Amino acid sequence: MLRPASPLLLSLVLIPAASAQLIDHTFDRGDNPDGWVAWDSQFSAVIPSGGSPLEQLILNNLGGSATCQFVFVEPTGPGPFEHTGDWRAAGVEQVTVDLNTRAGDYGGIWCVFLVSDPDTPNDPLDDCMLILIHPDGAPVAPGWNHYVFPLPTGQSTAAPGWFAGAACENTNVDQVWNTVLTDVDRMFFVLDADPGGACAATNWNIGIDNISVQRGTLGSVYCVGQPNSTGVRAEIEGTGSPVIANNDVTFDVMNLPVFSFGYFLMSQSQTRNQVASGDICLGPPIIRHSLSVLQAGLDGRVQFSPDLTSLPQATVFQPGDTWNFQYWHRDSSPTGPSANFSEGIVIRFE
Repeated sequence: MLRPASPLLLSLVLIPAASAQLIDHTFDRGDNPDGWVAWDSQFSAVIPSGGSPLEQLILNNLGGSATCQFVFVEPTGPGPFEHTGDWRAAGVEQVTVDLNTRAGDYGGIWCVFLVSDPDTPNDPLDDCMLILIHPDGAPVAPGWNHYVFPLPTGQSTAAPGWFAGAACENTNVDQVWNTVLTDVDRMFFVLDADPGGACAATNWNIGIDNISVQRGTLGSVYCVGQPNSTGVRAEIEGTGSPVIANNDVTFDVMNLPVFSFGYFLMSQSQTRNQVASGDICLGPPIIRHSLSVLQAGLDGRVQFSPDLTSLPQATVFQPGDTWNFQYWHRDSSPTGPSANFSEGIVIRFE
């Protein structure tokens, strides 16, 4: 089944946008929430082995009809897709994906397309696109390749390499950058082994894995704390958006004692005092998330996403507020049971 070339770019059927969120489509356990397909569902499937690691999305038409020397990897689910929305408000910093060409045509280009539809889903001719061709190009030999497409959405000028396409092809790229990144309706990838060439019969065996839209880290560490009974200090990392209305903040705490219990503390003031086996870096008044007790697993980690619309002690965040966070946790010491604190992280909210 030989398919025609470029018209696919002009015939996208878009789904209305949902709110943007961090996605990491690993296809584990057969999950494929956005209905990703490589070229055509007849030749594409999620399989439980050979990925990077574990499950993967494949295109395999070695025993079937040939396609062209280019491949579209695109979402085809009923929508709304998980990856859509205002990526700037979400603080997106990069798109990543893993690709393995086991058989087919090698070399050429591997690129990502971001599409914004001006509320006319039945008219693809007015869609704006941002496109980045990865500088490493498409795979030149079998094996997994990890691709990172930088996307600093916080800046108002287009990042190097990004260019405009479709209805916005002749529009200033900085204008398109700001239009698309605040309203991403669709994302897809294209592998083209012969850019600009006519459709040539090709039989493929391709693996795709770990399609990810990643936010940048949120906040900065201002207090490093003391080592706990693991021998190192508990580290904390924030991700998500500083925009209060997005209600999208997640904390990851690492290097905790296995199976230890704890909860988050927050304050608008900073200090440093030794308490039990650690240092508390929060000044009064201290707000405790004591109704959200967490337990570390075998990996010594916990994750917490506070509900910014329902904070302890009727606390209300306001744009411009700066808040400091630490994680208190049970610990042991040479003299018996004790407690400790993670490093401190500070976030300015918008």
